[in-house]
Amino acid sequence: MIPLTELLTGDKPRSVRAKLSESKGRGLSSPSVAVINLTLRCTLRCVYCYSSAGSLKDLRCDIARAFLSEFSQSGGRVVILSGGEPTLYPDVVNVVNECAKLGLVPTLSSCGMCSLEVLRRLVEYGVKYVGVSVDTGIPFLESKIRRGSDIEKIVDTIRELRRLGVDVGVRTTLTVASLPVLERLLKLCSRLDVYRLCIYFLVPSGRARELSTLSVDGELAVRAMLYLFKVVRRHPLIDVLLVTNPSAFLLACLYSSSSKEEFLKLAESYSARCRCNAARGIVSLNVRGELLPCQFSPPEFSCGFILSTDLRTALKTGKEIVERYRCRACELADLCYGCPVRLYVHSVDADPLCVVRPLTRFQGALIDDWKISLIKRMLRGTQYRA
Repeated sequence: MIPLTELLTGDKPRSVRAKLSESKGRGLSSPSVAVINLTLRCTLRCVYCYSSAGSLKDLRCDIARAFLSEFSQSGGRVVILSGGEPTLYPDVVNVVNECAKLGLVPTLSSCGMCSLEVLRRLVEYGVKYVGVSVDTGIPFLESKIRRGSDIEKIVDTIRELRRLGVDVGVRTTLTVASLPVLERLLKLCSRLDVYRLCIYFLVPSGRARELSTLSVDGELAVRAMLYLFKVVRRHPLIDVLLVTNPSAFLLACLYSSSSKEEFLKLAESYSARCRCNAARGIVSLNVRGELLPCQFSPPEFSCGFILSTDLRTALKTGKEIVERYRCRACELADLCYGCPVRLYVHSVDADPLCVVRPLTRFQGALIDDWKISLIKRMLRGTQYRA
C-alpha cells in the first residue's frame, strides 16, 4: 500500500492508519493484516469483482474462528472482513466479537449498500474502520460499473458511520471511467468528513480476469499518475493510498526527487512499505477456507486449507509463489516486485501495468529529461526494454 500523500508532501495526513498501527504488536515474520472473505452474498454485481460475488456461499464460522485464533497467535493485528458484502454474513456479529476477544482490530470492506442497523451493531462490538466502495460518485456511471448501486444510499451510509464516530475510507478502482473524476472523489471525501481515499489498480481476478477494456495501463497509466500527483497536492488533508501497483511508488519517488541519489534513497526507504507484500504483510482466507497470499490471488495460488495447514507453512508457500511470479523487468524490480497475479494471469515477465517502463517513451513534456534518461539506463541491458 503506497502512502501517496505522504510521499508527495512529506507530511503524514490525518488518517486511520496511525490508530491501527498502534493497536497490536506485529509478528517478526508474519503478516499484520488479514483479509477474510466471509461470504459471496452481495447486493451488487460489480463488473470487476475479484471474488465473483453473487451466490449464497458462506465461510463456515468455525473455520473463521480457527483462522482468527492462529492469526492472533502469530502476531496479527488487523482483520478486514470482506466478501461479497460482509454485513450479509449471518454470523458477522460473532466474528467481530471474536476479533475483539482476541485483541484483533476488526474492520469492514463494504459496498455501502448495507443495513444501517447491522452496521450499528457491529460498531457496538468494536468495528473501528469501514472502507466503502465508490468509483465515480456519478449515478449513471456508478450503476453501470457497480451494478445495483445507489450513490445516495452509499453517501447516507458514510454519513451514518461518521455520525457514529467510525473512521471511513473511500475505495475506488482505477478504470477509464473513474480516472477523469478522481478530483471529484477527493472533494466528495472532504464533504463527507472522510480523510482516506484508497485507489486500487485493476487486478485480473474474479470477474476482472477477462476484463481489459476498463484497465488503465501503458502510457495512459503514466499520464494518470502524473495527473493524480498534481491533484493530491491540491488536497493534502486527504490521505491518498495506491494499491495493487507497486511501481507507482517508484514513479512518485522519481516525481518528488531532484537527483538520482535522492530518488534512490527515497525509493529504498519506502520499498518495504510499498512493494507487493502478499504473504508478507498481508494474508487472505477465502470462503472455502483456503489460505491465499492476498485477496486478489487466483485459486491456483492456494496455500492450503486452514483446517489442515498451519499458518506458518501456508505463508512459506505463499512467499514462494510470490517470488516465482514477481517482476524482474529492470534494476528497480527488487524494490517493487510488480503484481504477481497480473504476471501469472497474463503469462508475462513484466507487470503490464508498470508505470516506470513506459517513461522511456516520454520526451520531457510531462517529466524531466534526466528522469527519463535514468530509467532508460536502468532498463538498458535487460530483455524487457519498453
